[in-house]
Amino acid sequence: MDDVVDRLGELLSTHPVDNRYHLATGTAIAFGAVLTVELGITVVALGFVLAFVPLARVLRGGVRERFDVHENGLVHHRRSGRRSWTWGEVAALRVRWDPRRRTLSRCVVRFSGGGRLVIHSGAVDGPLLAGTLLARCPEAVAVRRSRGG
Repeated sequence: MDDVVDRLGELLSTHPVDNRYHLATGTAIAFGAVLTVELGITVVALGFVLAFVPLARVLRGGVRERFDVHENGLVHHRRSGRRSWTWGEVAALRVRWDPRRRTLSRCVVRFSGGGRLVIHSGAVDGPLLAGTLLARCPEAVAVRRSRGG
């Protein structure tokens, strides 16, 4: 962790990701698909395809997934390890808010090295995290969209 502190500075905030919602959603869809087996294989197959999306998020991120904001950059911790970027590596931001719930719907961050990071609504204090990205990276192309509003 010292190499991250040396490169990105002191830790300012930590934003864990609550993947329990995705786990519950994926499990419920898969269970529903099994219960509808009498409706045909097409319905069951569709159910499992729909269940795959939230369950894949859980498998990729793990139960300890989190984002750390440092003075000079961002760190994404997930099951397979961690990745880090400086604020200068942020090339573009696309933030989508849910105005009815006043929450972050999704934030897509593109980096100059070609990488991409997606922050979903499951991130604790997601609006604060997206706001920090927008404040720290004003030169990044920021497109703000609202869903349904």
